[in-house]
Amino acid sequence: MLVRILCLYSICELFLELYKGAVTNNHDKSVSVIDGSTNRVITTIAVALYPTGLVFDSRNGDIYVANDGDNSVSVIDGSTNRVISNIAVGVAPAWLAFDSRNGDIYVVNLSFSTISVIDGSTNTVVGNPILFSDPLGWITYNSGNDKLYLAVQQSNSVSVINGSTNTVVGNPIPVGSNPVGVTYDPDNGNIYVTNIRSGTVSEISTSTVVQPPTHTTITSATDGNGNPVQSGGLIVSTSIIFQVTKYQPYSRLSM
Repeated sequence: MLVRILCLYSICELFLELYKGAVTNNHDKSVSVIDGSTNRVITTIAVALYPTGLVFDSRNGDIYVANDGDNSVSVIDGSTNRVISNIAVGVAPAWLAFDSRNGDIYVVNLSFSTISVIDGSTNTVVGNPILFSDPLGWITYNSGNDKLYLAVQQSNSVSVINGSTNTVVGNPIPVGSNPVGVTYDPDNGNIYVTNIRSGTVSEISTSTVVQPPTHTTITSATDGNGNPVQSGGLIVSTSIIFQVTKYQPYSRLSM
């Protein structure tokens, strides 16, 4: 089970994976590794300037650390607790999210409001940065629909990124004032957003609701005995099995 604890102003992030955790030490340029069974630090790993957010890649077992003051992401081998790569990204990288379906890591660069995408299999930046015009907050991945949800502070909204195309889809979702934190609940499929200025938490439903069809073409119908229903409508069976050829679902949210 994966447990994550995030601290916005003390700039820390804790992951527990198989009883091991990691915490970024923003002013010490390091990451502390905690044994989850004893709650004791077992080693400290030197990274770059002002490490902020980090994320665990469940595919390769590596940990990715955003170094705000170095414009880079450090890659730590989870089996050896050693830095194996430093990847140049945008300016002031802070928050990260891992897409378990495509294996990519998404890096929020606070300056110039961009998203860098790292291929977890090669540890290289792929494609062009995803551009935004407003200051950005945290980002989270929804494994239920393969989309990423990004808090956009100044516009008081959450933007949705399609993980298969790395493009923004749909219209921004309005939330409270100055959204920063965002996380995904795999149990109910909802996204939770902290709105700092309004002092609220917004809940976004990402489930799809399918309505019964209103205009359906019925190609055949039989009664409970398997006899065809008369097309003239003179006889109507009280037990009918419909075979539907087409229907039009709709979603509760536009994403």
